Amino acid sequence: MGREIAGFLIRIGAQVFLWIGLLTSEAENAESRPWLLAACALYFSFYFLTPLFSRGRLLLIGSALAAASAQRWFTSGESVIPFLLYYLLLLECLFAADDRNKTPTASGVALASLLPYAGKVQALPLTFHLFLLCLLAFAGIKGSEWRRTAEERREMYVGLAGEYRRLKRRAYEGEQSARIEERNRIARDMHDSVGHHLTALLIQIEVLRQQSGRDENRLALIKALAKKSLEEIRTAVRALHEKEIQGLSSVIHLIRRLETDSQIRVNFTAKQGALSIPLSADKCVAIYRGIQEGLTNAMRHSFAREVDVSLDLPGGKSIRFEVSNRIREAKPYREGFGLKALRERVEQVGGRVEIVPSRERFTVRGIIPLDEKEDIHAQRTVGGRSALGAPGIEDDH
Repeated sequence: MGREIAGFLIRIGAQVFLWIGLLTSEAENAESRPWLLAACALYFSFYFLTPLFSRGRLLLIGSALAAASAQRWFTSGESVIPFLLYYLLLLECLFAADDRNKTPTASGVALASLLPYAGKVQALPLTFHLFLLCLLAFAGIKGSEWRRTAEERREMYVGLAGEYRRLKRRAYEGEQSARIEERNRIARDMHDSVGHHLTALLIQIEVLRQQSGRDENRLALIKALAKKSLEEIRTAVRALHEKEIQGLSSVIHLIRRLETDSQIRVNFTAKQGALSIPLSADKCVAIYRGIQEGLTNAMRHSFAREVDVSLDLPGGKSIRFEVSNRIREAKPYREGFGLKALRERVEQVGGRVEIVPSRERFTVRGIIPLDEKEDIHAQRTVGGRSALGAPGIEDDH
């Protein structure tokens, strides 16, 4: 952004300098001075209007016509400064990053630069002027080809880097899934086998104690040891289940990992305790995968290394996640496999997905309704306090 502003200021400064030179060189002609000032004002009016319209670059033709009119009717024809203005306009048009309207604008500026030759001798011979126009056109064509090649290489690099990061994340997630699955299997085995046998042992010890009537102290000690072992097994099973990241807090871990792996900045905002709401596992997974897909999509298609992610509870009746990133221009999009899978996953839990492309941003938004238990918690949260008794938060990570 700083480089673009600096380039714009340099171009403006050069044109202002040329117009001052033209007005100075024609200072002896007092009658034409007001018309030259009017042409100068018209020139810069067209020039400054170009960023305000989608096809605004065509207005550069108006700037060229203003300069050509001033050169044809209100100058002596002895100055080459107007030609430098045409060449600056052509360079700005031919070497612009945006290819839209490049050819018609360059053609219009070139034709406007020929207007002063109608019935009047100019300081620059027509043949030499045409040669320079052809030279600029050739340079513009080669520059466009070079820029297109560089853009393709950059996109290929970004695509390969994104694919590498996706493979790395999938490997990590696969490893985590394998660990969680193995942990859950061990927990189930401990609960189903060892826990069952210890429970049966406790029952048998109690029966034996009631029947024997002797060595009650020893039997009570054995029963206490078996009961303690059962409690330890249950504690271990609970600990194994709790190793997995629960709830929406996993979103923070996802964002931190992506920032580290992808070198992008994620502006994460969680409003009014949205992270602490007790959602079902399916809804947590849908939100997690939705944010993950939005971030992946942003890394693949956004030119900026910055993404906005937000979670909130609109009205306390639903939870909404949103991933938004800047784009160069609005283009027709087609839902790929990732967005389709996201839409299906969110719809399975009763929600909906909205894809909102605009002129400068692309937004993926998901809205999931809350059930009665979640709704009560959300109403308390929106009312000012979270489920943990802490004020609702709005935080950036």
